[in-house]
Amino acid sequence: MINFTKTLLAIISSGLLMGLTACQSMPNMPTLSKKKLTPEPIYVADIVLGELKTLDISTRREPCNSRKPMQCMLVRVDNKVIKIPYNNIKGFVANPNRSYKITAYPLIDKNYQQATGQWQLKEVLQTK
Repeated sequence: MINFTKTLLAIISSGLLMGLTACQSMPNMPTLSKKKLTPEPIYVADIVLGELKTLDISTRREPCNSRKPMQCMLVRVDNKVIKIPYNNIKGFVANPNRSYKITAYPLIDKNYQQATGQWQLKEVLQTK
């Protein structure tokens, strides 16, 4: 029993010693890059309001084409039916059992000159 205890103690202490020496830094250790690492700049979108549109929002909902499972409103705008996620019209909360006619501004990223998919409500014209 005494031999086993001494052997176990020797193994533990040598492992501890190796672990401590492995943590020491080497003064002549080569660096991978001479450049200093700098974080990439954070993109800040410049959002502006687009042209005012009239949106006819249906009572029907369909799954959105997105990674997250979410329901989209079916919306007629400019004689096309598009899907807008239920929370993408700021200032507007739709009841799924009602149809709406609203006016809203699309939000445009001025830097890329394209719509963000978000809208800003101007007015609810009709509720059915």
